[in-house]
Amino acid sequence: MKKIHTPTLSTAFSDEGKKAKSRFENILSAKKRRSSFLIVLLVFVMLSAEFLISCSKKDTRPLWEQEQRSLTQEEAAEHLCDELTKAYENTYGEYTPLDEDPSPTDDAEYLRYAIANLDLKDEDERFYKYSVIFEFWVEKATGDIYKYYNGLDSTLTLFDPYSTTALAFAG
Repeated sequence: MKKIHTPTLSTAFSDEGKKAKSRFENILSAKKRRSSFLIVLLVFVMLSAEFLISCSKKDTRPLWEQEQRSLTQEEAAEHLCDELTKAYENTYGEYTPLDEDPSPTDDAEYLRYAIANLDLKDEDERFYKYSVIFEFWVEKATGDIYKYYNGLDSTLTLFDPYSTTALAFAG
C-alpha cells in the first residue's frame, strides 16, 4: 500500500474530520492559552507608550492661545519704553525724558515726550496697542513689539530698535 503525502500547503485534515476536531479543540482549550499573557502584556505596553507620548506632546497652538502668563499692561509699557529708548539713542543720540509737550514739528523732541508718556490706546486678547508717531503693538504672550501701519495696505512689522529705520515711517 502506497502512502499518500498531503501537499505542502494543505491543512492535512483527514476526511473523517478527527484531525480538524483535535486542532480546534487545542486552539480553543483554556489550558493551552499561552499567548493570553503576551496579549495582555502587549496591550499594556501599547497603552503605556500612548500615555508617554501624550505627556510629552508639545503644544502647537500659537503662544497667545496657550495657557500661560501674559505681560501686564505695566510690563508691556516698560518693555516698549526700553526698546524705544534704544531706537531713539541709535537714531538721535542720548535720550532724556521730556515732560512738556513739545512743538510737533521737531521729531526728536516729540519722540522724547511720547516715550516718556506712553499711553495705552487699545487692547485686544493678543496685543497692547500704543500710539507714538504711529502704533506700536506689544504681544502679550511673547513681549514682541510690532510697528503697525494702517494705510492702503495695513502692515504689521517686527520692531528692531537697532535698525536705522526703526523710528522711520512705518509704511
